[in-house]
Amino acid sequence: PAPPIAFLVNVQAHRQFPLDPAIRFQLWKSLVRAHSAGQVKLDPRAADEIYEISRKVAPDQPGLLLSRLVYLRNAQRCGEGPECGEIVARLRKIHGRHWYVQRFLEDYDRSRPG
Repeated sequence: PAPPIAFLVNVQAHRQFPLDPAIRFQLWKSLVRAHSAGQVKLDPRAADEIYEISRKVAPDQPGLLLSRLVYLRNAQRCGEGPECGEIVARLRKIHGRHWYVQRFLEDYDRSRPG
């Protein structure tokens, strides 16, 4: 697979400018994209740490919440604790009127086992 250039550039940028909110926010997005493309193997602790860096900049940003939920589901981590349920509840409460959040949550609910 191709190297995750965007993620590597974001990591380097974060090392040089650790307080820049745009760089911090972009870290999670580039990591999820690289992980989804099979470009990186992801240790759950590293994923959590990078997510927290981005979450502290924009804790209620729908794209961040949706991508975290996708990551947790794909990594089969939704059963590990309450985080998936908390994200779904936050999305319904804060962003539930947006059509793309509604559509995503409908698909998410359909794909859940049981």
